[in-house]
Amino acid sequence: MQGLSFYINSAKDYFSRSSIARNAASLYLIQFAELLLPLVTIPYVVRVLGADGFGKSGFILGMIAYFVVFVEYGFAMSATRSIAINRESTEEVNKIYSSTLLAKSFLFVVGLVILVLLYLFVPRINQMIVYFFAGYLSIIGNIIFP
Repeated sequence: MQGLSFYINSAKDYFSRSSIARNAASLYLIQFAELLLPLVTIPYVVRVLGADGFGKSGFILGMIAYFVVFVEYGFAMSATRSIAINRESTEEVNKIYSSTLLAKSFLFVVGLVILVLLYLFVPRINQMIVYFFAGYLSIIGNIIFP
């Protein structure tokens, strides 16, 4: 009967030879971390912020997620496809990138106008507007992400 060390060494050899196995193992590790991390962090965050603060932060993050979807508008798929088709032409790639950046910036401004209108007409958002604007700034990172 072979010991546990034999199986561990066999797995190490397999992962060192196969890039697909390494990539799959990395993906499984990321998925596991995504499941495990909230089990550790959420109780701590609830304890620090309290139930009310945790609910407010969830509401703000949810609203900002809608704005992220609005600003993204499917550019991750359409612009990537266009660049893949025209990858040989640097001029065309620059044109696609610039137009995508301009369109995302325009949608960012439209979303900002919508946020200001929500501030003016929705009392609940009016109370937390500083946090909404701070969260909305995170969309800039989404815009400049290539």
